[in-house]
Amino acid sequence: MKKQIGLLLILFLSLSSNVYAEYVSYTPLVDSLETISAEDIPQHIQPLAFETKEELEEYLSTQLSSKNSIKTESVEVANPSESLDKLLIYATRSSGSGSYQTSTIPASGASLNLKTLYSYEQVPGMTTHRFTQATGSMSLTGFTVGLDIRDISCLSTISSRGSSITTTGTCTIDYYFLIDGLVKLWSDDFNMEHMIFITSVIY
Repeated sequence: MKKQIGLLLILFLSLSSNVYAEYVSYTPLVDSLETISAEDIPQHIQPLAFETKEELEEYLSTQLSSKNSIKTESVEVANPSESLDKLLIYATRSSGSGSYQTSTIPASGASLNLKTLYSYEQVPGMTTHRFTQATGSMSLTGFTVGLDIRDISCLSTISSRGSSITTTGTCTIDYYFLIDGLVKLWSDDFNMEHMIFITSVIY
């Protein structure tokens, strides 16, 4: 009998600890959000409203738990390589230009984009090509209610031989939430990088 009671007690404690772990999993994050006044909200920002604290907890757990999948876009004569953060350009003419963009998902429906505009030319007297210009930029697009991007820094560097471009970008995204009449602020830093390579195609 004592053995059965002991087993039941262990089972009860085990179940209780699991329930407690689930309950507090996101509460510390919600409680740690900074409360700001309405005057501190940028004029172009409309906070994302939540009716209950549990809804905000669910949003934080499902939308902000990680920096999600990356996608690529390319224009002109660029063909994506197998790697999502690298692009290989097959140059088939003496000069050209295009763009390459990689994106990450800071929140559901929103995209944080790192874009490079580039130009290239054929090396005089040779059959190879090189990059001549590269400019990087970052943008926040899609469903951006409650989101604001700031402190953007981008750098595009062409290698010494002109065969590759490396673009890096950093920024901070502020998340504005409205709950129980209070405005809450959450900030997250993002770092992105991609590379572009060029090779010559001889016909």
